[in-house]
Amino acid sequence: MTTPDNISGTYKTNYSSFHVLQQGTAMSGCYEYNDGLLEGSIEGRVMKITWRESGGPNHCGPAVMVFAPDGKTFRGFWWRLGKGKDAPNGSWDGTKLFSQVGGCPHWSGSVGGELKKQLSAEKRARLYGILFDTNSSVIKSESKPVLDQVLDLLRSEPDWKLTIEGHTDAVGSDEHNLILSQQRADSVKATLIAGGVDASRLKTSGFGESKPVADNDTELGRAQNRRVELVRE
Repeated sequence: MTTPDNISGTYKTNYSSFHVLQQGTAMSGCYEYNDGLLEGSIEGRVMKITWRESGGPNHCGPAVMVFAPDGKTFRGFWWRLGKGKDAPNGSWDGTKLFSQVGGCPHWSGSVGGELKKQLSAEKRARLYGILFDTNSSVIKSESKPVLDQVLDLLRSEPDWKLTIEGHTDAVGSDEHNLILSQQRADSVKATLIAGGVDASRLKTSGFGESKPVADNDTELGRAQNRRVELVRE
């Protein structure tokens, strides 16, 4: 299933206007309803995201949308945090209004912008959009735009030092996943060093399946658990 090359834009949805930016496999954006923010990735025509809204820690969760082949419409469902095994809390459908992404006052406008905002305020950020070959630490070529955003961020903040964390889902043994997560974190570090970042600014740590952010009993949850996180010292 080929990913449409024109996903970025503004969509009319049942939760107000939906502004989404595609950068390689990474997706980021916002919507006006409850100051909503989204981040995630797309594979083929399937977008898997985490949404966050104002109102407290329970106002977040996973969502999955499937785009039409022409990228002009999508249909999907959303869940509240921890409810991924239950029936969806609601549908989330959209129709493209125009290709301009637009924006919201509470969104920085890009993957890199959101990374900088989160690392500045919370010193931690999840980095979706870095994809690996199955059961491998080889980074897929479509991940380059996301890695370029990280490189730009590190160039703009030369005093920052980061720990790159690798996390997996629960498929496979604990030992295998621990090794795989470390290898994936090391691959990201090697790519950033090749891009000009001094090795002394980067550390790595693999946690395997030990720190899930979603339910490992569903494919959507496992997709959220397979991730890279950045932690600022």
